[in-house]
Amino acid sequence: MKIIDLSHTLDENIITYDDLEKIYIKKLSSINYDGYEVKRLSLTTHSSTHVDAPNHMIENCYSIDKIPLDKFMGKAIVLDCTKYVNTPIPLSVLDNINISNYDFIFFYTGASNRWNKKSFLTNYLAPSKDLIDVLALSNIKGIGIDGISIDPSTSESFYKHKILFTNNKLIYECLNNLDFFINKDFYFYGVPLKITNGDGSPIRAFGKII
Repeated sequence: MKIIDLSHTLDENIITYDDLEKIYIKKLSSINYDGYEVKRLSLTTHSSTHVDAPNHMIENCYSIDKIPLDKFMGKAIVLDCTKYVNTPIPLSVLDNINISNYDFIFFYTGASNRWNKKSFLTNYLAPSKDLIDVLALSNIKGIGIDGISIDPSTSESFYKHKILFTNNKLIYECLNNLDFFINKDFYFYGVPLKITNGDGSPIRAFGKII
């Protein structure tokens, strides 16, 4: 059984929008001096590969610790969206699949190839409004993308996030190695930390061929 890691590595050198989002990993004790090693992590709930919970943008909506574990795993497919250049991913990307057969729909845009470069934060492909509207009303558990967001970097309304959250869908962002599963049915696991009232969480996502 082949298992593919779908997460980026948490590292202090990851480029972030500003210093408030920067990741810090501080050594508190060492084996040489203390007989054991412990580190302190300082990061946001949306650092590196992560999942967004509905309360990220919808007040009084489900937080990450209130969502059942089975919602974070299920049958999935990755759609190759690399041919769409400077245009939102269209609804037609779903033409050749039956979304009712899946728990998760993921979009591979090639953004993961620019991971930890400044262009990753602003120059990325996002799903179209029409596409998100259809997925929001479907029975899937959530969607995911290898880019940093499903809304454009210039968005002020965050419509796509909010319509998915309103319909209790999960959003996975900054996924890695999605290209391995293009047009393949696989089982996805993307389980978060159980953070009280968490609006999201870094994850160790992985997939295996069904």
